[in-house]
Amino acid sequence: MRFESLQYVRGLAAIAVVIFHILTQLISLGFDTFAWGSEGVDLFFVLSGFLMMVLPSHDHIRPIEFFKRRLIRVVPLYWILTLVIFGISLIVPSLLNSTSPDFINLVKSLLFIPFKNQASNDFFYPMLIPGWTLNFEMMFYLLFSITLLFKYKFRLVLITLLIILLFYTHSIITYQVFEFYQNYHIFEFLLGVLIASLYRKQIILNLFSAKALMILTIILFFFPTSDSLSKYFIMFSSFGLIYSLISLEHHGVLFSNKVLLNLGNYSYSLYLTHVFVVAGVRIIFELSGFQLNPYLYFLIVIILSLVVSRVVYKLIEVPITRFLLKSK
Repeated sequence: MRFESLQYVRGLAAIAVVIFHILTQLISLGFDTFAWGSEGVDLFFVLSGFLMMVLPSHDHIRPIEFFKRRLIRVVPLYWILTLVIFGISLIVPSLLNSTSPDFINLVKSLLFIPFKNQASNDFFYPMLIPGWTLNFEMMFYLLFSITLLFKYKFRLVLITLLIILLFYTHSIITYQVFEFYQNYHIFEFLLGVLIASLYRKQIILNLFSAKALMILTIILFFFPTSDSLSKYFIMFSSFGLIYSLISLEHHGVLFSNKVLLNLGNYSYSLYLTHVFVVAGVRIIFELSGFQLNPYLYFLIVIILSLVVSRVVYKLIEVPITRFLLKSK
């Protein structure tokens, strides 16, 4: 099964993150708005857990082969853009608010080692800020590759134990790296794994329940909650949306949309490159002397982000991935 609807979700999740960074940029410039869209990251994590567990091709793959494939998918574009950011921080550091030309931080960023970035108010941000999510992704891939040493029927229990162990490691070993993983995001991969396990056992929502759950979870994504409850709403919404969509697709309910399908294809490039556009457009407004209009800024950034991601996907991401897959 192709899970085309999940490709739509991937694309929309990337757009949500773009919107979040546009809005936070506007807030930092003093505009009265609110930040929404970070929920796209939660969807990415649940999707990742689901896809790693549900694909039959992963049933008999060797752990090292699985991990090599994930590296080929994730690393090249991330490394290229991280090096671009590092180059900018060396040549024109005044253009960057949250990155400094620190070689040690560059190495840690390239190796997916979490660190508190002093240039980013001590948040766990690598040099290319969206890369913080890739630190979670790579750790999940590492843990999941361990479970591939065992039969499929043991994997849900094993990955659950490994994720719980990772979450509580910082309580035993007070090392900064493990502090990063003591975060609810790590359990969102587990939600995706759970959905995959249900799907492979043919435990699917009926048509009415799937439609109702999909509508409910979409509403919850826009539902304001207190900070103490928001993560639970987001986790439930991400779980519910993915589970409802694969149930609907199982029942043959799927509208075909080429635009959303292409957006899903470009989502990784969009996710990593949009920060250049968000900052770049702001800088152009500042240098031009024109007063920044928030609505015009929003529109320009969205359009340019989509254009840039398409170009990067076609000219960099796809050719490099194909070359590496053929060469391995």
